[in-house]
Amino acid sequence: MILLFGFVNLSPAQQARSALRMAAATKADISQMDWLLLRAQVDNLANFSSSPPHLHHLAYDAATDRIVVVAIADPDWLASAKAETLKEKLQTIAIAHCVSVFLFNKATAGWSSEEQLRHCYAELMTWDKKGEFRTAAVYENSEVKLR
Repeated sequence: MILLFGFVNLSPAQQARSALRMAAATKADISQMDWLLLRAQVDNLANFSSSPPHLHHLAYDAATDRIVVVAIADPDWLASAKAETLKEKLQTIAIAHCVSVFLFNKATAGWSSEEQLRHCYAELMTWDKKGEFRTAAVYENSEVKLR
């Protein structure tokens, strides 16, 4: 007798189908913010998946009441990119991901762009020759600062 997920005497194929049905029918308990962040990541995936820098992390920081975007760029790409290109890329990624979160949230959908950007923070990370991560640039208060 095989007992898996509460099903008795099912073949492995039947168990897999039943397990998938159970997963589809089971509701996940996640916060609305987690759902908004997930939707924003999926929404922007196609726009930013092919060219550097790449989105690494999208989160909400309750302590600062901001959306935090972390993107990673290969050090070789970073070294070859002009400062203005880096600033534009980081600003584009920060704004696109933050604004997506605000647009999906009914409570913030009507915020002005200035209000949205006050609640947005982004870091462009890379790594050094030792493989240790470092911050290459920061987007904060609608301004990009290279480090």
